[in-house]
Amino acid sequence: MSSFVNFKNINPKLNLLCERFHCIHEEYLKNKEKLEFKDFSKKQEYSIGTNKKGHPITPHEYLHQEQKKETSIGWHISALYGNNIEYHRNTQYLPILSQTLKEINYLYVCAINLLDPSYALDWHNDSDYFPNMSTMRILWGLDVPEEDNRYSLIHIKDSNGVIETKKFKNNEFYIFLPQFTHKVENTLSQSRSLLCIDAFVGN
Repeated sequence: MSSFVNFKNINPKLNLLCERFHCIHEEYLKNKEKLEFKDFSKKQEYSIGTNKKGHPITPHEYLHQEQKKETSIGWHISALYGNNIEYHRNTQYLPILSQTLKEINYLYVCAINLLDPSYALDWHNDSDYFPNMSTMRILWGLDVPEEDNRYSLIHIKDSNGVIETKKFKNNEFYIFLPQFTHKVENTLSQSRSLLCIDAFVGN
């Protein structure tokens, strides 16, 4: 059995992203340099290296985190929605994507996740935000370049230690429980960007 979940079993409205991919992708490429990306590379490296846990990012911490530098190589986040509040600093440049997310109505945690070339986040898992509230991690290929023999990958290890690997591709979903141990890496020569949504799926 796969560790990944079909989006239709989570929320069929997620298909709106697929239907509008070309417009959303074009919008992102046109405005990417205007977006605010915050650099959480060192905090992720420390948390994963210390306790095999991903670093939890709060809205307050995001606001006070340093921005990505042009020369930096790592893992970066561009916030869109947090606690159901729109982050206009970024959404103003992505109106099609923002409207689509409102229609899907998963607005507690929405961001663009950028992973630079030759960079990885080692094996880790992530805790749920609240007790008794299961979180589903929804990743969607927003801008994943295609290169021969180079890939952006996600690996998930199930409770039996079996590893499942998928290549990130544009306009495809990768949905899983973040409590599962997982790892991401980018062997491409360019950065890749994913839309990341964390959704509550039940009590």
